[in-house]
Amino acid sequence: MSDLKSESAFTFPAVDKSDHRYLLTVKNLNNRAVACRQQNDLKSAIENYNEALRIDRESAVLYNNRGVVWLKKKEFEQAISDFDSALKIEPDLGLAYYNRGIAWRAKKKLDRAITDFTRAIDVTPELAKAYNNRGEAYAVKGELDLAIKDFTRAIEIDPGLASVYNNRGESRHKKGDLAAAESDYRHALKLDPAFPVVFYNRGKLRLENGDKEGAIADLKKTLKLDPNFGKAYRLLSRLLKSSSKNVDARHRKRLLTLKGD
Repeated sequence: MSDLKSESAFTFPAVDKSDHRYLLTVKNLNNRAVACRQQNDLKSAIENYNEALRIDRESAVLYNNRGVVWLKKKEFEQAISDFDSALKIEPDLGLAYYNRGIAWRAKKKLDRAITDFTRAIDVTPELAKAYNNRGEAYAVKGELDLAIKDFTRAIEIDPGLASVYNNRGESRHKKGDLAAAESDYRHALKLDPAFPVVFYNRGKLRLENGDKEGAIADLKKTLKLDPNFGKAYRLLSRLLKSSSKNVDARHRKRLLTLKGD
């Protein structure tokens, strides 16, 4: 499955010159915080949001945006607290439900995550990422039919998300529908030809289909794109060893020193 990703922070609309000066200050602080977040200066982003919230404590947008930074810092309890605050102020803020679902999922609270993704969908029906993330949660729970249904809906809303095709392919693969899974992997690679996880997944599928050479080719592409992809190294090594006793010494050394997945 794809990595967890929160929804991009809101930006404030242009402030009318006739509005109070403090609104312009809040807008500037928010925009400065967004810029800091984009530069991965998370400490400064939090500081700017703190200052903005001292001025305007009733802004659901500011709480949501600060929560997104807490998510990026992996401070999930802080993030959930901010999303809670946002939703108390604006109960129909779909992105706050979505982002809180991301936090719950990161904490492995899958049922709570699914509940929040569902609420996000209820108030923001065209939020493709909410369907995708709910589908991922269902897949982790082993509820593959529900997962596939959500991935399919996400694709209907936004056909340009390579990660969703990959996710649906993984679920179809687990169900044993290899032809449909391969079709999804193929679509994912059309959208993103440099997606190492898809090459790895397709390599495993091709191996199951008896296409050893195709599997080896896909695994080599995986490692060209991501030299630290441990699972691909191990599987490729096993296939090469079964094909020839003369495995490249550098490959063997790299395999032995590789840690993790």
